[in-house]
Parts: sequence; C-alpha cells; structure tokens
Amino acid sequence: MAPGANILSLNDDILGIIVAWLPQRDAAKLALTSRVVSTAARRRILSSLQLTAPVASVRFRKFMLDEDDGYRLQCLRKLTIHDSNVLYEPPDGYTPLADVLERVRNLQTLVVTSVEEHLADPNGYILGDAIASLRDLRELDLRSVDEEGLDLCKNLTCKPDVFRLEALSSSFAPHVLVDRTMLSELNVLQRASVITLHDFTFVEFGDQGQPLSPPPLPKPTALWPSAKTLRLRNMDPMPVVALCPNLACLHLAAVMLCHDGGDFYPSDVHNPYSITDTLEPQVTARLRVFDVFVDNEESRLTKTIVTIVRATYPRAFSTQFHYCDTGLWGQLASLAKRPDSRLRYLDVLLHENTTLAQKWLDECLPQFSDCGILCVRIRLVESIGNTITEQEWQSLEAHSDDWDAESDWEELRDTAPELILHAIPSLRYVSVSPGYMMEDRNGHDEPAFVGWTQWWRVPSGNSETASEDGQATTGLVQIDAGEGWRIHAYMRSEAFQEGNI
Repeated sequence: MAPGANILSLNDDILGIIVAWLPQRDAAKLALTSRVVSTAARRRILSSLQLTAPVASVRFRKFMLDEDDGYRLQCLRKLTIHDSNVLYEPPDGYTPLADVLERVRNLQTLVVTSVEEHLADPNGYILGDAIASLRDLRELDLRSVDEEGLDLCKNLTCKPDVFRLEALSSSFAPHVLVDRTMLSELNVLQRASVITLHDFTFVEFGDQGQPLSPPPLPKPTALWPSAKTLRLRNMDPMPVVALCPNLACLHLAAVMLCHDGGDFYPSDVHNPYSITDTLEPQVTARLRVFDVFVDNEESRLTKTIVTIVRATYPRAFSTQFHYCDTGLWGQLASLAKRPDSRLRYLDVLLHENTTLAQKWLDECLPQFSDCGILCVRIRLVESIGNTITEQEWQSLEAHSDDWDAESDWEELRDTAPELILHAIPSLRYVSVSPGYMMEDRNGHDEPAFVGWTQWWRVPSGNSETASEDGQATTGLVQIDAGEGWRIHAYMRSEAFQEGNI
C-alpha cells in the first residue's frame, strides 16, 4: 500500500482479498465499521455457513432464497451440515435444504457430519439425492459414514480435488468394513489429489477385536492416478497406497480407541496386509514425505512403518522416537544404507521421557551416520497428551522464549544441536523446535506440533573434517528461521535436487 493510502480507498476486489484472510467473527465486526468495507466483509461472512438439519432447514431456505434475492446464494462457497440431534424434527425438514442445494451454483466445499444419522431419517434420502447431484464441488467431506453413507458415495457425481471420508467409529466398533474394489472404483475419487480416509478396514474382525485371516485382496480395476497426498487414520495403509501410483505424501495416524484385553488398537496385528511383503511389488509410488503420528506408547507399529519405508523409499521421514524402539530404528537405518534409498530428511518428535529421548540421540541417531542424511529436525514436547488451543498458542507465540518446560527438557534443547551434528557427518542443516501439541481446529484429526524453531547451517567442511571415529568437528552457523523453513519446504518438494542445498 502506498504511503498515506487509506484502506477505504482500495477497490472492492482488493478489499475482498484482505477480508478473506480474516476469521468470520472479525469480518462480522469489520462489516459494522463502514459502508465501504461492509460489502467485502459481508461477502466473507456469507461465504461459509453452518446449519443443523433437518430442524433448521426451513429457516435456512428462507435466509438463502426468500430474503436476499439470490445474493446470499451467489456468495456461498462452503456449507457445513450438522445433525440436529433433537427428539422432535420436522417431518419433511430435508426438502428446504435440498431446495437450496439445487440452486447454489458457486458452492465449492461441502462438509456433512453425522452422515449416517441424516440418511437414517425417513426423509434423509432427499438430502442424499441432493448431495449426489452436486457436480462442481472442489472439496467434499463426509463424516460418520457406514453402509448408507458408502451407498451414497457410489451415487456421487462430483469429482472433487479434495475428498475426505470418515467412518462411523467408536470404542466398541472402531472400524467399518469396506470392499477395496468398491472403494477404488468410486467415481468421486478418480480426480482427487488429496484423499483422507479414517477408520476403515478391509478384513473381518472377530468378537475379541482381532482380525480374522485376511483373504487375498481383489485386484482393483481402477487406480487413483491423481492422488498426491493420502491421509489415513487407523487403517491398514498398504492396500490403499497400492491404489496411488503417483503418491507423494503419506500421513499415517494411529489413535487409540479401545483396549479389548489383548493388543492395543491399532497395532501391527491389525494391519495384516502391511506387515507382509505380498503387496510391495504392487506399490510403485516413491514418496517425498512419510509422516507418522501415534498417540500412545502401547501401539506398536514397527512392522507397518518398516514395510512402508521399504516399499516407497521416502525422502523425508517424520515420526516420533517411539520410546527408543531400537528394533525399529535399526531396521530403518539398514534400509537407509541401501543404494536405492532416498532418505535425506529425518524429522523426529521427542516426548514424555527425557532419559529415553537422550538415549535415542545417543544410540539410535548415530546408526544413520553413513546414510547420506542432509537435514535432521528434532521437535521437543513434554507430553503429546496435553494439548493447547489455537488461542493459547497465539498467546504463547507472542513471547518467543516462553517455553514452559522442565529443566531436563531445556537442557536437551540446548545440547541437541551439537549431538546431532556429531552423529551425522553428511549433514547440511540442523533444526531444534521446542513446543507443544495444538488440538485440531475441527476436533476430528490428531493434534499438530507448534513451537519455536531454530535452524543452523553446517559448513561444507563438516564431512571433510570428520575425525577418525566418525565425529564431525565443524561448528554450526545459525540461520534465519525464514531461510530454514524454505529449506524444509524445498526438501519435501518435487523440485528438490541434492546439489542445490
């Protein structure tokens, strides 16, 4: 903006771009400040709406169609539909909502929570038919899906770029059985570049929560060639990865839902297709990023993780230290030494126990000393179970040194950079990030790490001046955080070339 320029002097398009970055609550306040800003702010408020159906459907139709002569329909880009969950619901409450869906032309994103509850209503098919007829969605998010929801998926006519399908799960029934061939042939998935699947399984489970002997997977008649990013939670990953020949990023989450007196769920035992070698020849993807999150120490996923790494040769591997599972890290280091290994970036979350975290730095990390690792990032969190809200993080972020941690964690933060440098002679960059786990905004995904990140560059003489025992002697040079994050993004990108860092 030119010196002396006023925000009120900007044209409507520029104001719209500025306001689009604001939360809706702030946009609503801004709409009251002046007539000039009000137009852009009002569009922002109307761009994303939520309602509970069927109880609020009549009011929603009146709001969208009867009161504003089509302007609100034109502005609407995202619609979220929740379940009313009340004892009394109007007998034909989905018809008004379907009327709106038939007329909305600019809708890009549709989120439907409690899908199975909606479709179980005697008139729920009206909503299902309306959703199925939407052809131009760019993003579709269906949650709490079971048999009725899967049938709806077969009838969808849209081919969005982003598709999320979350099963109806609970501690008693943590997964929904789905046929892999049916899944692969869904029209809605044929063009999706980002696919999220939660809590589905391809095998029958017994009364005690243990998988029965898995049958051979049917050969899919269709693949997902456009899929670049795959996000799986509590699922056997290999049968899905095999459907994505051009997959670049795999995010695998294991969130404990129940304990039946035997193994914790999920664990390797619940992933029969991923703990064998049978699917590896079918996997053609070469991952840029393999990201793993496990929310409890009892879920043992060593075999699953090793199989995915062996089959997909990830360039960047991000995970927890898994309580210093030396078997896991020994196998990963062995794979990283292979001539066809592409591993260059190791990103590890240390948490809960400083003694075991220190042991990982002293014993596990040095196993990668001759694997060609170019960057190591360490994240430090006292407890992954204690999450903070986004508002709490914004308050903490304003104080750059305000990491409320025990002295053992602060000591580890201070000593880790040199330990990493001495362990990996091939390094070019080192990062240490103390912080917290922040709860997901919509409450449906695993928490995300947030923290204060420091970056260092390793002078080119690091590997050349290594001592006879393999320890590097060159010091670290701290670099700007912005440059560090550019390196982070570059090493995970398609454009990465080793000689350019």
